[in-house]
Amino acid sequence: MSKQITPTSIFLLEWLGGMVGLLGLGYLYIGRTQEGLIRLVWWIIWLVMAYILIYLLPFRVLAVCFCVPLHGAIQILVPFWLANRLKKEVADSR
Repeated sequence: MSKQITPTSIFLLEWLGGMVGLLGLGYLYIGRTQEGLIRLVWWIIWLVMAYILIYLLPFRVLAVCFCVPLHGAIQILVPFWLANRLKKEVADSR
């Protein structure tokens, strides 16, 4: 039985996975394992570094006013951008 891969399902998997810290799931799902693992590892490294900088920053006001909103935007927009790119690649390859 072959699995049905739709661009929308890949988009949702990549975007929602990226928002919870697992960017690269869409690539793993379609069989692009190396790209998926690279994105997954780098995204986890980015998240750990961002959380360390935000929570260990001596100037809490700076962290709350600048770093937290910036990190929130990055954690939403980067997965959305990459998921949209992957969706277009899959749709074009059909």
